[in-house]
Amino acid sequence: MLWGEELQDAKEGSFGRIQNDPRYLRYLLARRQVQVEITRLLFTQLMVVIALPAVLAVISFYWPSWKPGTSLVALIIALVDILCIDRMQKASLAKSAKLQEAFDCQVFELEWNIFIAGKPLADTFIDSKAAGYACNARAGTVENWYPERLSELPPSLGRIAAQTLNMLYDEWLRTHYRVLVGLPVILILGLLIFFAAVEDVNLTALLLGVLVPTAPLINWCSREVFRQHDALTRLRTTRALNEALWEQALVGDLPAMKADTEARHTQDVSYIRRSTSPAIFEHLYWIRRSSLERRMSERADSMIQMAAIATARDT
Repeated sequence: MLWGEELQDAKEGSFGRIQNDPRYLRYLLARRQVQVEITRLLFTQLMVVIALPAVLAVISFYWPSWKPGTSLVALIIALVDILCIDRMQKASLAKSAKLQEAFDCQVFELEWNIFIAGKPLADTFIDSKAAGYACNARAGTVENWYPERLSELPPSLGRIAAQTLNMLYDEWLRTHYRVLVGLPVILILGLLIFFAAVEDVNLTALLLGVLVPTAPLINWCSREVFRQHDALTRLRTTRALNEALWEQALVGDLPAMKADTEARHTQDVSYIRRSTSPAIFEHLYWIRRSSLERRMSERADSMIQMAAIATARDT
C-alpha cells in the first residue's frame, strides 16, 4: 500500500494538530471576515441593481414626466454595479480563495503554487482581517475545519479525503442556495400566470405594475441560478476525479509521488473554483452549518471505515 509507511504519522495525529495550530487558524479567521465583507457587497448589489430599479420603474409608470431622469439614474446604477461593486466582489473572492489556499497548503503539506494563486497575501492584511473577525459578535469557531477523525488516516489518504469532503460541503451549500434564489422567479411568474387567468384583468397594467418593477429581481435571480449551476457542474467534475483517486489509493494503485502530484493538481483546481465561483450569502452558511457539518462528519466516518476495510483486506 502506498500509505503503509505513513501509519505512524497518522497515529500521532499530525493532521489534526496542524489544522488547529493558531498560526494557521488565522488564515480561516481572516477568510471568514472577508466572507462577511462579500455578503455586505451582495446586499449592496441587491439594493443597487434590484430595489432601486424597481422603485424607478414604479415612478416612471405613475409619473411619466420623470422618465428621462429615472432613465439617467438607471444608467448610472448599471455603471456603478459593473465598474465598482462587481469588481470589488471579484477582488474579495480572490482574497478569500488565497486565504483558504494558504491554510490548505499548511494542513496538506503542499507547496504554494505562485503560477496559479499568485503571490500570498501580506501578513499585515491577514492579521488585520483575523482580528476583525475575532471581534465579531457572531464569530464562530474555526477549529477542526476538516473532520478531526481524518487524523486516523495516513497523511496521503487523509489529504484526499479532506479535499473531497471540502468539495462536498461546498456542493451541498450551493445546491441549497440555488434553490433559494430560484424561488422568487417561480413565485413572480406564477403570480403573473394566476392573474392573467382571471377574467377582466388588464394585462397591460399587470405587466407594467408587476413584471416591470420585478424585472431586475427576476434577472438577478435567473443569472444567479445559472451561475450556481455552472459552478456546481465544475465542482462535481472535480470531486468525481478526486473520488477516483481515493479508490486508487484504497487498492494501492496510487504511488506516493503521484499522490502528491495529484493533490497539488486538485488544490490548483480548487483555488480557481473558489476565486471564480459566484458568492453566497454568509447567512446561509450559519443557517446550514450544523446540518452540513453533521453530514460531512458522517461521510468522513464512512471514508475512514472504507480505509480500515481496505487495510484489513491487504494484511
